[in-house]
Order: sequence, then structure tokens, then C-alpha cells
Amino acid sequence: MQLDAGSVLSPYPPIFAKKCLIYGDSYLMGYNGASYTESTDAYYTYVDPSMTWAIQLGQAMECEVGVVGVGGSGYLQPVTSDGQPALSEYWNYYDSTHARSFSPAPDYTINSLGINDHRRLGLTTSQVQTAVQGWLTSVRFTLPTTKIFLYIPVGGEAGDEDGTGGANATPIRNAVKVCGDSNTFLIDAGTQLVDADNWPRPTWFTGPDGIHPAQNSHRILAAIAIYQMQKALSDHHGTTPTYP
Repeated sequence: MQLDAGSVLSPYPPIFAKKCLIYGDSYLMGYNGASYTESTDAYYTYVDPSMTWAIQLGQAMECEVGVVGVGGSGYLQPVTSDGQPALSEYWNYYDSTHARSFSPAPDYTINSLGINDHRRLGLTTSQVQTAVQGWLTSVRFTLPTTKIFLYIPVGGEAGDEDGTGGANATPIRNAVKVCGDSNTFLIDAGTQLVDADNWPRPTWFTGPDGIHPAQNSHRILAAIAIYQMQKALSDHHGTTPTYP
């Protein structure tokens, strides 16, 4: 970005009073699995963050949305090719030297990581659960009034490893249960989308690579998130509603 000499930036006029900060991986980057040649194709031809479920829920939840999408990352999994650490080391930083500002604090924080913390890397369910619990504890200490949502990942490379729906579904559910925080909730599609996105089999849900959601599928993910967030906030009892 190049600014003319003497120009002044104007404050961004927020449309909604509430704020939502969302953490995720390549799903939230808007990578749609299109066939491309990275060395020659323009980045925007296969990545469109504006199409993701995270952006789509902004109006329904009446909040300004900020997205931290780091492709390949997880609760425990760093992105070694880029030198990007795991979530525990970057969630509260903009980069390696600048701490993230949480003032004003977000009303909602959503975490949809977990796809990349899979067994092929030698990770166990207990390790993932411990990592999720540690993150929840850190966030609650920093953001005492923020409502936290963990969106259990649908499919991905981890697939449905224990037959209960989504990647690392069991350790994520257990972590929320153990923490016992009445302001922490699950967004959980259960087993409904397991067959839709079960790597490495391409289906109607995924893009050409059979892993990442096609752009239209983000609407389904947004609808699930919006319904379950609104239901949880309405009931405010910390349990996950059944998606109709």
C-alpha cells in the first residue's frame, strides 16, 4: 500500500458493535482446492478469504469479524515450511515480536483448528486434548468475559478418526467438558458431514483436491455455526444443541 504524502488514514467505521475473532487453518484462508501452478498462477485464483464461513456469519451474528487463518497449523502442529509455530505460540501475537492487542476484547472467539493435528504425525488424542485445554485456559485468563466457541473440524486429512464425527472430535469435546466453563461452547456437526468430507475421497462437499471445502460448502459450515452459536447463547447452558 502506497499513501500520498501528507495523507491521513481515517478510522474504520464499524457496522456492528460486537466483535468476533476467529482462528483457523487453510479452511479460513479460503483455499478452495482448485488446480493451480503456484509458481505461475495468481494467488487470488485459488484463495478467497471473503468466501469462507467465518466471514459469512458476521451479519447473522451482528459482529465485526477478524480472521487468523494459518494454513497447515494446529493446536500442536507448526507449519515447519514457513517457520510458523503452533497455536499456543501465535494466538496472542501478530508476529514473533508484536503482542496482539485484545483491547477492546472480542465478544466472541471461535477456534476451528484440529484438522492438522492428526495421527499420521504421531499425535495422540490425549496430547490434543491437553493442548486444547491449555489454550482454553490461556484464552480465559486473557479474555475473562469473551464467549469461546470450538468448532470441531469437518473431515480434512485427519478425517473422522474415532467414528464420532469430525477431526479430533473426542479430545475437543472432552477438553470443553473438563474445563467446565459456562461461557465456552461447542459448534459440532456430529457425524452429518463425515461422509461429505472424508479425505482423500472427493465428494460434492470438497474442491478438486478432495480435502478443502468448495466455496459453496462454506455456506453449510456457516449455517451450522450460526445456528449453534445463536442456540447456545440463547440457552446459555454450555451444551451443544442438536443441529436440525
